[in-house]
Amino acid sequence: MPIYKILGIYSFAENIKDIKLNDSVILKNEKYNIKSKNAIGVYTIDNKKIGYISNENELDKSTYKISKMALSQEYPLIEIKKDYPQINYLDNVEYPYEKKIKYEYKSINISEEIKNKIIGLENYLLTKKIKVKRSAVIYYDDYYINILIEPTGVGAKKMLTNKSNLLPNEYSKYIKELQIVTLKYYNENKDRYEELYENKLIDIPFYRDLLINRLECYYEENYTHVLDYLNNQDNLDDLDNKFTEEKIHNDIDISIIECKIYIKNLINNKNNIISYNLINEFVSENKLRLGKFTYDHKLKIYDYIDFVNDDTVFVISDTVNKNYIYSAYLMDKENLIIYNPINGIINKR
Repeated sequence: MPIYKILGIYSFAENIKDIKLNDSVILKNEKYNIKSKNAIGVYTIDNKKIGYISNENELDKSTYKISKMALSQEYPLIEIKKDYPQINYLDNVEYPYEKKIKYEYKSINISEEIKNKIIGLENYLLTKKIKVKRSAVIYYDDYYINILIEPTGVGAKKMLTNKSNLLPNEYSKYIKELQIVTLKYYNENKDRYEELYENKLIDIPFYRDLLINRLECYYEENYTHVLDYLNNQDNLDDLDNKFTEEKIHNDIDISIIECKIYIKNLINNKNNIISYNLINEFVSENKLRLGKFTYDHKLKIYDYIDFVNDDTVFVISDTVNKNYIYSAYLMDKENLIIYNPINGIINKR
């Protein structure tokens, strides 16, 4: 659960004399604060200021309460934390027989946007060696989406072994129901995941991914992606911008995202679902490894690197952009290769 230390309380000594633990506080933006333009003032219910928070991440203006006080003369300390409503969530439990009545196991109409998100989910499952043979959405609202899928592939056996979300026997033992929350639900509740983790209600892989997501969101909000970094291309004149183009094949028609997923799967597991011989050779000859999310504090830029080897960054894209040179810079690599799998063209620098 996020906890924030209140700063500047020395200046408001008179106002903090009457506050106590669990008192509610009000947060207000203070763009004219001389210490920090991102400061958020902390006030009592009767509008007396007791300090401020130097916040860089657009603090949620939900209700907060005083969670800790140590008002010693030398080291005074006041902390606040988000106040969650006291809700007995057990009152909202739906038993399996209730779900069967409430949510019929039949496909519903969904928008093109949701269809594309389902395709994205299927592509993600493919990275886990789970190929989706069929899928259907049976429930959807702003916060929840239930999907029936029939999985195949190496990872399907493990997925189907977990019987927690398998359909009743009258359906199919090979069809699994995924009950998923939407991005809107995640964004509105992400501050609660610390509490869920502390109480062992979610496991470490999910919690770790949450922390990584927060880091990425921080850089996306405060840094610039390399593709948007240079408004003036003349700034690249001090670098060697010449690319040589090479046609490597004519017989593979594979999309950008399919290629990225396939190569990631190829690097992680030699037993592949599909075989693209030329791509296999390309990965093997260049000794590709997975790239990573990386950034540069000095230039305030970031990028998601596809693949690398000892001296080269490999980008999978349908365009040749000079700004990709900065991708190589971020990874401290000498060379850059941009691979267009649709046209089978490699551009080298």
